[in-house]
Amino acid sequence: MHDHLSLELLRDVHEGTRSTQDLAALALAHLLELCPQCHRVLEAWRSETARDREEIRPVSPAIPPDRLSDTGSCAKERIDQLLALPSSRRAELLQQLPERFRGSELAALLLEEASSCIPKRIREAQAIASLSRTVLQHGEMTPETTILYARAIAQEGNALRAQGNLIRADELLGTARFLLKVAGDRCDPLSRAEIDRLEGSLRRGQDRFEEALVLFARATDAYSRAGLTELEARTLISLGMVWWRMGEVARAIDVTSRAEQLLGDRQSRFLFDAQHNLAWFHSEASRPDLTREFLERSRNLQERFGDPRTRLRRLWLEGHAAKLEGDLETAEAHLRQVRAGFQREGIEYDAALAGRDLAALLARQRRFPELEELTREIVAVFEELQVYPEADAARSFLEEATGSGSPTVH
Repeated sequence: MHDHLSLELLRDVHEGTRSTQDLAALALAHLLELCPQCHRVLEAWRSETARDREEIRPVSPAIPPDRLSDTGSCAKERIDQLLALPSSRRAELLQQLPERFRGSELAALLLEEASSCIPKRIREAQAIASLSRTVLQHGEMTPETTILYARAIAQEGNALRAQGNLIRADELLGTARFLLKVAGDRCDPLSRAEIDRLEGSLRRGQDRFEEALVLFARATDAYSRAGLTELEARTLISLGMVWWRMGEVARAIDVTSRAEQLLGDRQSRFLFDAQHNLAWFHSEASRPDLTREFLERSRNLQERFGDPRTRLRRLWLEGHAAKLEGDLETAEAHLRQVRAGFQREGIEYDAALAGRDLAALLARQRRFPELEELTREIVAVFEELQVYPEADAARSFLEEATGSGSPTVH
């Protein structure tokens, strides 16, 4: 979240693409940071209301996916009616019938729907999370709705992260984190764990690995205590990705194996993710037999949970396996196809990561002119996304590969 007002924020609020709640959160955060008196008043208010717990409505925890069937059918029917419309018509219906489309139960169900859209329908996830925010704006702001609003902002930020828009995602997750601070100890552990998990994914994407480790560990503990095995496994899979990005392949394998064991024989998307990642990690550890074993183990699930992005990741992994087996021609063809595919999808961050792997292959074959051109392209992407460690690593790799400086790569 920005520290100051910006023209971009004011224009977005004016055009209706961002809520006045975002503006209010920014103003309040800035005020509390600069004014000790306002900070003391807020703390006094928290203490005062803490003595009146019996008058405060309990906060609805984040609804786990396996408990959606326990919610009221009326709210579910309203969601079905809303989501049956084209995305462009939904906000219009909310404006026409604000009394029908309001309430925390409806907003919470929309958030679970948004979460279920990841990773197959990322833009739909963003649209539904935004819709949940609109539903909440039609009602009274209470401790319950404030936390739901924070969750909605976090879900929208996560969808943007998945699309590669790390800067805007950071702003939204910052707003969500601030709202949790305002809620204080009224926030239930599962809602806090959800935002920890989503922020952890963002920090991983920003190469802020130490922060990601703390956030994922905290979320894993909360899900474990609540007995939510699938969410615990999902978070462990994300944690394994952090260890892998840090170069700790053995730890990545250990954590992801724990996730696979937790999921057992559940035919879920997360089991596919765990097995796919294990194949990837074993390829990094130069274990071709285990790489192929996990590729085969997850093949049936791939057919069930495949989507364009998943198919690209699968092809990426096949490229790794081909390189491990010495088939550099196939590996290069796969990596070029993966990079082009992510570029078509508008996911520049993953395209740059695939480009980084392609660069390693070019360096291995001492194809330095192509390597320099490719490095220039991926450095530009990382810098635009403000992922500076990756940009610096790409420059350093080129210098080491060529045995000289690379002043033309900026």
